[in-house]
Amino acid sequence: MSILVTIAAFVVVLSFLVLIHELGHFWAARILGIRVRELGIGFPPRLKGIWRNGIVYSLNWIPVGGFVRLEGESDPTVPDGYAGKPVWARATVLVAGSAVNILFAWFIFSALASLPVERLVDSEIVIQEVVPGSPADEADLRVGDVIRGVDGQDVLTLGQLSDRISRADGNAIELRVMRGSVPLAVYLAPRANPPPGEGPMGVSIRLLNPVFERRAAPVWQAPWNGIVLMGNVITGTATEIRRAISSSTNPGIAGPVGIAQATGEAAQDGPISLLIIVALLSLNLGILNLLPIPALDGGRIPFLILEVVRRGRRLSPERENVVHLIGFVFLLSMVLFVTVGIDLPRLLQGDSILP
Repeated sequence: MSILVTIAAFVVVLSFLVLIHELGHFWAARILGIRVRELGIGFPPRLKGIWRNGIVYSLNWIPVGGFVRLEGESDPTVPDGYAGKPVWARATVLVAGSAVNILFAWFIFSALASLPVERLVDSEIVIQEVVPGSPADEADLRVGDVIRGVDGQDVLTLGQLSDRISRADGNAIELRVMRGSVPLAVYLAPRANPPPGEGPMGVSIRLLNPVFERRAAPVWQAPWNGIVLMGNVITGTATEIRRAISSSTNPGIAGPVGIAQATGEAAQDGPISLLIIVALLSLNLGILNLLPIPALDGGRIPFLILEVVRRGRRLSPERENVVHLIGFVFLLSMVLFVTVGIDLPRLLQGDSILP
């Protein structure tokens, strides 16, 4: 892997995602009448600044990152300042950055879901062996029979067949079977607890003669398919986090080094792989920033809730800043832990981070 490609891809992708995140805060603040002092790309020291309508648009030396500086961030007496706005307006500004990241990820996932892909349109699930005395044997299923459906639903893959049988939960099912050119309806009750190696029906099966066609999903399905893909990513991420906490095995999570490695590998693999990584990072960035961890956007929302509970009485900015500092130290510690404990060993072993 080219180190230069990896670094360049990582910096460009992460900078772009952080920029649109900060633009979410920027747009929300402008719409709600909060004066914006600066929109910065990268972190200071400043390389170049452009002044437009009282706002500084800055380009800074440290490339990975970005920020929005609002008027009156902690002083509610400042006219058109952030702190002087109602709780709902401040909360809207806080979540707007993550909302843009999540919407951007959804847009990419929806676009990818509408691309033409190889789809299985036909196959034959053929019985290779029938165990004597099993439900399949008692139902007179035979070697060479082709299973075409279960309970009125077509099955094209072994996974679909297994799923339909599992849903039966030991109850009788109807198999649609082809024996030569003769269609048959066969009824049997799969075993909930079969003997080892026999399976619920007591058959050995094999997928033969798969037929694939290059098809695109209907355009109107793309938005929903994008939501489904995002749900799968969120579920998978939660699973990996649980593994990281409860298991000694190497979980599929990554810190900055791992993210850079994945971005570089995806960039070299092609535009589709790179788009997938961009969508994954954007979604994770959006969700991560909504977590109620001090120093993150979501970590500021509990202070707004506390303000409502206390009927407008706010915690002092000094105390709130101490809490956010503790949160920042915690996040930095987690980054170091993942980098040293997971990312670097994987990199030194030469393992790819992409499947």
